Amino acid sequence: MWYEGGSQTGSATSHSVMLIEIDLQCPYCNEVFPLMVDTSQGDHTTTEDCTVCCRPIQIEVNCEPGEVIDVNVARG
Repeated sequence: MWYEGGSQTGSATSHSVMLIEIDLQCPYCNEVFPLMVDTSQGDHTTTEDCTVCCRPIQIEVNCEPGEVIDVNVARG
């Protein structure tokens, strides 16, 4: 699925949360919406509702602190 990396909204200290805004495309309605990713968690999987159609999306995030490397989305 499609995603676009975005801007960093955190600072690079060890105690801060590294939030990155990315754009995701919903696998149901195909609308694109922004999502904040906490890169301090490392690689992780989460389920979020589409902000347009409200259906659950399984999101697999591959990241390093301060950088999103890859995102895969699937119907949840």
